[in-house]
Amino acid sequence: MKIVLIGAGSRSFGTGQLADILQASELRGCGVTLALVDEDAAALALMTRLAKRIKAHTGADIALESATDRRAALPGADFVITAVARKRMELWEQDFRVPLAYGFRHCLGENGGPGALFHALRSFELVFPICRDIEALCPDALLLNFTNPEARVLHAISTLTNVRAAGICHGVFSALAAISELLERPQEEL
Repeated sequence: MKIVLIGAGSRSFGTGQLADILQASELRGCGVTLALVDEDAAALALMTRLAKRIKAHTGADIALESATDRRAALPGADFVITAVARKRMELWEQDFRVPLAYGFRHCLGENGGPGALFHALRSFELVFPICRDIEALCPDALLLNFTNPEARVLHAISTLTNVRAAGICHGVFSALAAISELLERPQEEL
């Protein structure tokens, strides 16, 4: 099995993905290769070193590869995980601040409201070339999208490409905790 993690250089998403994949007992003994991909060579090198340390610490038998060119990593992929952005924090702040200046109050400006539209358009610019490469190089792969605004990006992928895709969001866990608290019920019952 080959998993390609595009955006592996991200310190927020990349670290979590590396830890999750390299600790997964379900992947042990399965001949898994994890290919880390990021355009930022320095960030990729740092995360590759981290992946090697996590692998050594967990005893994972997953083979590690890294590349700055996703087209070199994609052939043979069974799963592609995307978590891509450029100038994320700088532009996210604008996605919140600019609509607010015109009277649009919204939460975070990342996944909803007018700010999310701007964010989505920037994300499409990054995600669609990846999807075209998946269509050409590993058309049977399943894309697991972390790129925000997750639901809007997934909808665009599902309607405008031939890529099989599913969306993933870690926000589900914090939402579950909040609902549990509001309902005064244990999370296990929800």
